[in-house]
Amino acid sequence: MRMNNKRGQISSEYIIVVGLILLLAIPFFYSFFRFLLGGYNNQMNADMVIRVSQATETLANLGGVGSKFSVPVRVAKIAQNDIAGNTLSILTTNGQTYSSQSTSLNTVIGSEALVGDGFMTVPLVYTYLDTIVIGTQPQVVGICPENENPYSSECQIDTTVHPSEGFRILGANFNSNSEVVLSKIQGSNGGCQTMISCAIDSDCAVGNTCTNGVCAELSPTITISEEGLVADIGTAQTGVGDYDVAIVNPDADISTCVSLEVTPSDDQEFYCGDGIISEDEECDPPEDSSEICGGNECKSNCMCNNK
Repeated sequence: MRMNNKRGQISSEYIIVVGLILLLAIPFFYSFFRFLLGGYNNQMNADMVIRVSQATETLANLGGVGSKFSVPVRVAKIAQNDIAGNTLSILTTNGQTYSSQSTSLNTVIGSEALVGDGFMTVPLVYTYLDTIVIGTQPQVVGICPENENPYSSECQIDTTVHPSEGFRILGANFNSNSEVVLSKIQGSNGGCQTMISCAIDSDCAVGNTCTNGVCAELSPTITISEEGLVADIGTAQTGVGDYDVAIVNPDADISTCVSLEVTPSDDQEFYCGDGIISEDEECDPPEDSSEICGGNECKSNCMCNNK
């Protein structure tokens, strides 16, 4: 009987000792493996940035306009990505940053091209103006006069057309659901500063509409060609002035902006009712002077009746 009590006492002591060992060991091993995993994630993110940068260099050297390349990668908790001076960089949720120099060509990246956690495939496409686009979001790299050859020197980050003339946008990732949005530049604003996010039309200024999540003064017809590298825009609505031009997809992925200047032709004369908004007009319905102008009725002198 005394032997059983002693064995029971020894068993209890073993349990207590094992419990104390586990109490000390578990936090140690947890921290150790967490450190190993963190180091693995850090190395994985660093390698990913280098792989994508090297892929842009490969595409620049071996490809041409329309060439595409996909990079399978694994990412760990990336919150942001950016590119500046052709240096690709990422920021993780815990504040770690990684960067790598990409190709010497112009390179643009979608705001969420590398954001996420896990496996993904990063698409790259070589577009016009010697530019490589990273990601699936629409990107605008240049604008041309109507029907201009995309290789022409007339295709730059800005262009000039006359009222009612169309124009051509160069970039990547345009699709059948993409819409072009124009916002008139006021004062020193520009470079997409005039673009405002929205959910419904009432979120926008009077006369603007909510187009795929962005307030647009105009959203003219758009024809996509060359597998999403070219968008031809036709409109008879542009009045004289300067506009920011972007392309936006239904999920509110908006491209960078280019500038469009609409100037009168040398021999062009404007009159009230010609359907062209000239500098001294607030509105100009082509025939019916009762058409609305910014939510208000147009008077016969092509000015808005704001009463």
